[in-house]
Amino acid sequence: MRLTILIDNTTNMRDLKAESGFSLYIEDQSTNILFDTGCSALFMENAHKLGINLREADYIILSHGHYDHTWGLKHLLHLYVTADTPHSSNPILLTHPLSFSHRTKDGKNGVAMYQKKN
Repeated sequence: MRLTILIDNTTNMRDLKAESGFSLYIEDQSTNILFDTGCSALFMENAHKLGINLREADYIILSHGHYDHTWGLKHLLHLYVTADTPHSSNPILLTHPLSFSHRTKDGKNGVAMYQKKN
C-alpha cells in the first residue's frame, strides 16, 4: 500500500504547495482512492508534480463536508469533463450524507456551521 499526501497545511518538499485542507491518494494493488480534495486545485497540481494521474482513481471519498476537504472536487470534476482522452471508468463517490448540506461560515471563529433549510 502506498499513501501520498497531495495537500496539507504544510509541506517539506520544495516543489509542492500547501494550503489549509487535506487530500490523500491511496494506492493498494489494483485500487486507487482519492481521499478528500482540499479546498482548491492545488492538490491536483501536487499530484501532477508527483506523477499521479487522478483520472485513474477508482474511488473518491469525502470524509466530511468542510470546505477544506471538499471544495477541490469541482476542479477534479472539471478535469474529468474536459480531458482530451477518455478514461476507462468513472470513479465511485463515497461520502457522508451531510457532505453537501448547506453551510454558513461563522464570523467569530470561521467554523462551518450546518444550516437547516425550512
